[in-house]
Amino acid sequence: GKTPQACVALVKGLIESALIVCPAPLKETWQKQLVAWGVCEKKDTHIVWKTNDSIPDKPYIIVNYDLLPEVVRKPKEEAPTSSWSQAKKRRTKNSGSFVFKQLMKRWFKAVILDEVQRLKSLTSTR
Repeated sequence: GKTPQACVALVKGLIESALIVCPAPLKETWQKQLVAWGVCEKKDTHIVWKTNDSIPDKPYIIVNYDLLPEVVRKPKEEAPTSSWSQAKKRRTKNSGSFVFKQLMKRWFKAVILDEVQRLKSLTSTR
């Protein structure tokens, strides 16, 4: 599958930090796979569970799409005819979450977007 391929890429590329964004039910699977494929030890990972979680200084952070602000994910009420720039302008006032603000202060060597097709357009569910 794609998860083992990503883990091998992290190991072979000697990438020592990554942000992994995935659907909520896959967060623990990602953590287990990072350890199983020798990317890191469990203590080097952190799963973000809630919008008000503090994110520790660990190299591998796992977060689900639903915890990211609307600039990153599409809200359900968005009209399908809206352009991206119009949608972005409307979202600016609600675009920050505590989790997102913390992530923006970090520098990750890699970002993995699992199930990224969920972000494919303004009409998708995310």
